[in-house]
Amino acid sequence: MLKNVQIVAVALGLSGVLVACPKPPDANPPTANITNPAQDSVLTGTAPIQIDAKDEETSITKVNVYARGVGSTKKGVLIGSSITKPFVVSWNTASASGVPNQLPLEIIAEAVDRGGNVGTSDPVRVRTQNSGVPNLSLLAAFTYPPAAKPASGALRLQSGQSLLPAAMSSVTPPTDGVAARASGVKPLAAIGDRVFAQQWEWSPVLGADGYGVYSADELVGPYTRIRNQASDTNSALQVFQRFVDTARVGDSVFGAVTSLTSGGAVETGKSNADGAKFLPAQDSGAPFDGAVIADGQPNLSWTATTGVIGYQYFIYDGDPFGVTKPKIMCTNFPKTTSALSAVYPIPALNGAVKCNPLPTGNYYWLIVGVSFDQQDKADGFTYSAAQRISVP
Repeated sequence: MLKNVQIVAVALGLSGVLVACPKPPDANPPTANITNPAQDSVLTGTAPIQIDAKDEETSITKVNVYARGVGSTKKGVLIGSSITKPFVVSWNTASASGVPNQLPLEIIAEAVDRGGNVGTSDPVRVRTQNSGVPNLSLLAAFTYPPAAKPASGALRLQSGQSLLPAAMSSVTPPTDGVAARASGVKPLAAIGDRVFAQQWEWSPVLGADGYGVYSADELVGPYTRIRNQASDTNSALQVFQRFVDTARVGDSVFGAVTSLTSGGAVETGKSNADGAKFLPAQDSGAPFDGAVIADGQPNLSWTATTGVIGYQYFIYDGDPFGVTKPKIMCTNFPKTTSALSAVYPIPALNGAVKCNPLPTGNYYWLIVGVSFDQQDKADGFTYSAAQRISVP
């Protein structure tokens, strides 16, 4: 019996010696390198993205490819994945669900090994370029007084879908002085609550019977289709505007459009994209609400607003936020001025309405502050409240 116990003890001891130590977990990330396309390539249609991914200890389980804005530190938008060698992702740059057209981007590859470790490639700069898609002429952000949005939530804008008399994209920066971009001047006082809206403008596409309107929080996306809109065959410009209930001053908003044919069954890739920031409230200035202008020649003045480069003034023969469409009696649209006042008599400008003395009656006036991007394209509009004045 003792002999058997000794044998068992020896066997147990030997088994302890023979047990191998577990292999330490893989803690080293894999490597990833985009081998195609080359830096600064222009991509059209479906483009193959080729990735060389390696791991010294385990195998690669997946490679993801993302597109993002040039210089961005964010991961970006997932454009495809591959799980087998050779790792190739086919990227349809002309897809309606894809990124906007003519957009400078950088793509990165993310390799994941069996241990869950992630390795990221260096970025590769590319640009998308596809034909047969709409051209977005303007994406603008609007800051309105509360009167622009009645309780029903419907737009109360009396010149088509905008208070301005023509396309926003025709607005030009001031030429009568040097205006500092992103001025640090603050409004004179708090101007109460404001409502915010986003507006798209684009040229008609031959043969299109409708358009898809898209919005995003980042230039690259992801984009959400918020509306299918029928083509306006009587207009040289397609326009859509909506309120943005969750916006705040300083927030950015981005947009793009697609065209639809075959009753909406066929959709093109996205247009170019554009974006803007919501401006602070514009003050109402003087003459103040209820003022009497004896000679019918109101001298206008207002306060500088942060981020605004140029100003437009409008005098209407009725409430611009009312239920009927008023006539514009005086404006410098589509021009803007860097001055903080306009003194009657105001001469006619190229494309503007001459400001003649106002006849007896009641009128409303307001100021619109305008911001411009680095290409001098208007992209932000902030409206003052409308002030009522009268001429005896």
